[in-house]
Amino acid sequence: MARALRAVGRWLRRLPRPHTLRARLTAGLVVLLAVSCAAVGVAAVIELDGFLTGRLDQQLTEVGTQFPASLEHQGQTPTDHDSDDRERGDTRRQAPHTFGARLVKGVVTNSGVVPADKADTTTDLKVALTARDRRELAAVPVDGTARTIYLSSLGKYRVLAAKGRDGDVMITGLPLESVDATVHRLETVAAIVFGAALLITGFAGALWVRWSLRPLSRVAATATRVSELPLASGEVALPPRAPESDPRSEVGQVAGAFNRMLGHVEDALTHRHASEERLRSFAADASHELRTPVASIRGHAELALLHPDPVPPKVTRALERIEAESARMGVMVDEMLLLARLDAGRPLERRPVDLTRLVLDAIADARAAGPD
Repeated sequence: MARALRAVGRWLRRLPRPHTLRARLTAGLVVLLAVSCAAVGVAAVIELDGFLTGRLDQQLTEVGTQFPASLEHQGQTPTDHDSDDRERGDTRRQAPHTFGARLVKGVVTNSGVVPADKADTTTDLKVALTARDRRELAAVPVDGTARTIYLSSLGKYRVLAAKGRDGDVMITGLPLESVDATVHRLETVAAIVFGAALLITGFAGALWVRWSLRPLSRVAATATRVSELPLASGEVALPPRAPESDPRSEVGQVAGAFNRMLGHVEDALTHRHASEERLRSFAADASHELRTPVASIRGHAELALLHPDPVPPKVTRALERIEAESARMGVMVDEMLLLARLDAGRPLERRPVDLTRLVLDAIADARAAGPD
């Protein structure tokens, strides 16, 4: 089970990290369920293993030391009162594969195991023990508590040691094979059931999250349409508001806040458009009003230049500049009107400009403003 959990952990670390909220919620749901299933599976396996091992310890206590004690008389000639089992060890009322060993001063003197078919009297009960097996048997404490050991030729055994009548130690053991098989079967069943539950929950959770986040998807779609609108100038018509769901939910609160924000944006755009219209109207009206005084100034300058009486050259030059500047002011008035129209959406008109003439006029105006 631990190896399976480590494998699942490595597999989860190799998975790409989700980026969308929907994928994160689904992944979080699956991970939480996986952790819960793993916790339940581990708890069930540990509990079952402890329960079956406890039952095995209870059987060891009930069996006692009858079988290992009978191994002391192996090889002796039976008397009229002894049965043939005395030569082989007493296997009566013993479960198949029961292990027994007798130790004297920490040294194994006799050992044997009950065959699968107790009626078979030809099978030797002796079991081959390695030096490591003998050390493990000698290390079993005589405290009435069962221990788990591994015998090279038999496998895992649950053993219980007790003192004999001759000062020796009797060890009785029962195989853990059935316990391990049951526990492994539970691990396999739990892995299959929990794996299927994870797959079904992942699919159903993805559909549920998708359905739950539909209002949020509509809010995102509305926000995308708003971002594509030309909000720089002019009158802007905002798209319909995002549908609002239950205001008690987070998604409903987001939709409501987004719709209120759109309302504020729409009011601001309306006020801005009205202000632009007023400014545009003012520029147009001011341009029209300035045309008359500018034209009058230009006319008077032209009339003065046409006077037949002699005029000093400086005065003539000043009148020419007044005429030129009034003409230039008239052009500026026309351009202000043009700008007002361009602001309303009229296309821009481009023409070549004589920069030399502009420089000469600027120098003349500077001389008039500061003769020194």
